[in-house]
Amino acid sequence: MGKDSSEFADVMVESGLDEALWSMAQRSRVFQELRRDVRHVWNDEAAHDVENRYLKQHDEEDSRMRTALQEQRDLLEEARQTLIAAVALSQKIEECSTIVTEKTQFAVQDLDNAYSDFDQYVHHNSEACARFPQVEDLLAHANAAC
Repeated sequence: MGKDSSEFADVMVESGLDEALWSMAQRSRVFQELRRDVRHVWNDEAAHDVENRYLKQHDEEDSRMRTALQEQRDLLEEARQTLIAAVALSQKIEECSTIVTEKTQFAVQDLDNAYSDFDQYVHHNSEACARFPQVEDLLAHANAAC
C-alpha cells in the first residue's frame, strides 16, 4: 500500500470512529429522552424495578463505553501523530545515512591517499638517508680539494 492510500485509510478509520461515537451519543440521548417521557406515564412498582435493575445499569455502561471509546480515539490520534513523527524522523535518518555514507567514502579515499603519500615519503626518505654517506664523502672530498 502506498503512502497516499494508507493516509486515506487512516482518515477513513478516524472518520468511521467519529461517526460511531456521534451515532452512539445521539442514540443514547434519544433513549434518555424516551426514559424521561415514559416516567410520567409508566410510574408503578414494576417500572421502578425495571429502571433500577436494567435501565440505570444500561445508562452507566453506555457512559463508560462512550468514555472508553473517546479515550481510544484520543489514543489512536496520539499514535497517528507519533507515527507521522516517526516517518518524518525515518526520512531524516535516511538522508543523514546517505550523507554519512558519502562522507565515509571520501574519508576512505583520503586515508588511501595519505597511506600512498606516506609510502612515497618512506621511500624517498630511505633513498635520501642512503645517499648521506655519499654526500658526506663528496663534501669531504670537495673540502680536501680546497
